[in-house]
Amino acid sequence: MVRKAVVSVLVVSAVLAGVVFFMPRPSPPVMTKLLSVYASVVPITVQPVRDGIYYVNGGMANSGFIVADSSVIAIDSQMLAVTAHKVLEAIAGVTPKPVRTIILTHSDPDHVNGLPAYPRGMEIIAQEHTGPQMQEALDNPALNKTSTPAELKYYLPTKTVKDDETVVIDGVTLRLLH
Repeated sequence: MVRKAVVSVLVVSAVLAGVVFFMPRPSPPVMTKLLSVYASVVPITVQPVRDGIYYVNGGMANSGFIVADSSVIAIDSQMLAVTAHKVLEAIAGVTPKPVRTIILTHSDPDHVNGLPAYPRGMEIIAQEHTGPQMQEALDNPALNKTSTPAELKYYLPTKTVKDDETVVIDGVTLRLLH
């Protein structure tokens, strides 16, 4: 009896695994909508790291920010505009200073697709391959599992870093490594 139950459980598990494996994946617009609904209820919290450096917990990706002399340096933009807006609200809860610079760690959608929530005209710093990869995502939307926002074309990097560069941004010295 136990053996029959174990075999039954194994068969049902194998069938369910096969169904999930062969199930059609949602299209990028549907996936983006599903993630947006999820992201709209996910809380964003800010945790101080040290000396004006903050880690943003929640949303759809890792992000953070640094409070500089007269502005804020954001690190990555989140995957969706809805979570990026929450991050901007969280930043405003810490400081009234505006975000004028964003550093992109890489071009994956969960780090760049939230950029349209940020003000246009910011300095956007990224590794030298990030801009071309973002442009490729714009040119070939089917490459991503989520929709690439068309507005991303206004947020391509304005400054690139090859492998290792030290920069001073609004009084903050940062060493950027790739």
